Amino acid sequence: MIGSADVAHPPIGSGGRPFSRHIRHGASPVWRCSEVRFCALLSLDASITRSGMQYPSPDQPFPVKAINRLGAWARHVGIGSSGLDADRLMTEAAKKTGLSDFGDEGFIPGLQVLVRSLNEEARLSTIGRIGAKTMLLNRLIHRLQIIDYRKQRPEVAQQQIERPLFVLGLPRTGTTIFYEILAQDPNHRWPITYEVEEPLPPARAASFLTDPRIPATDKKMNEIEALA
Repeated sequence: MIGSADVAHPPIGSGGRPFSRHIRHGASPVWRCSEVRFCALLSLDASITRSGMQYPSPDQPFPVKAINRLGAWARHVGIGSSGLDADRLMTEAAKKTGLSDFGDEGFIPGLQVLVRSLNEEARLSTIGRIGAKTMLLNRLIHRLQIIDYRKQRPEVAQQQIERPLFVLGLPRTGTTIFYEILAQDPNHRWPITYEVEEPLPPARAASFLTDPRIPATDKKMNEIEALA
């Protein structure tokens, strides 16, 4: 956690209502878009049918299909990326931020397993590979920034967050609506999408609904939906 004293509480009466996509609360903003469509965007170039849905979507824009197929051809003939690598991702995140302290390294084995799964099991399309790398890199950048923020503000560690609630689950299992129901309680401090996408600097009450990260996050959501 960044620290509760730094983070504003949503305005009284706003509850958990999503003012727009970038105001919605919950998990990564990627999953606040159409989850099925985004899965289709990341999936293998060849068609996969499951539960009456086709992956990738037949409605996928032609430029996306062209990039995916060109990338698949390049990989087939041995041209292009050798895949994701946890060490390279961490090195790139450190280079982009100028920071090097990732904190407790207990996350590294999990990152390595995830990267291996993405490389060997996920059957990602070309754009899927780019998207996966971008998401992992951003999470590592955020980790570096949050560790540094807390090092600069040791008083944050003295704050207590009592009985936090975590909503976990696979896509399409009702986690979003359950989270939004919980967010209706004004006693809950729920994160909204732009806070999850760009957690620093912490949100402030005076600019909670006018933060400049809101249009930036909205733009990202629109770009993802346009691709999907």
